[in-house]
Amino acid sequence: MIFNGNEHAYAVYKPANYDAKRPYATIIFLHGLFEHGTDGWAQTKVGIGPAIQKNPERFNCIVIMPQCEDTWQTPESVELAGAVLDDAQRKYNIDTRRVVVTGLSNGGAGAWLLGAKYPGRFAGIAPLCAFAEYDTVPKLT
Repeated sequence: MIFNGNEHAYAVYKPANYDAKRPYATIIFLHGLFEHGTDGWAQTKVGIGPAIQKNPERFNCIVIMPQCEDTWQTPESVELAGAVLDDAQRKYNIDTRRVVVTGLSNGGAGAWLLGAKYPGRFAGIAPLCAFAEYDTVPKLT
């Protein structure tokens, strides 16, 4: 995907029985600080990625795993996550009423910021092991 003139790789999991005619609930997973980069794969090795590999039958949904180059706490990275969702919505049948964002550590903080940047776009946010972005709370209520 091209974002701000640069190529950005992201990973997508879709269920084995994926049917493009049926809309799917979707999870956006924002990785922690140590999975940043540009390879498009490091973010799949911690958090939800290993859980999917262990029990894929439990994930009857689409999982989108973007990768930022540094931290999820910059406006550009938050916009990247939104752009990745836009790109995935063009490629997969995503039920826009059932999109949840979650993240681990630095990605958890990014989940707060992403939810605040796009109020009403997500059915829920579930930050894990993240400090609260208290300035974003009024935008989330």
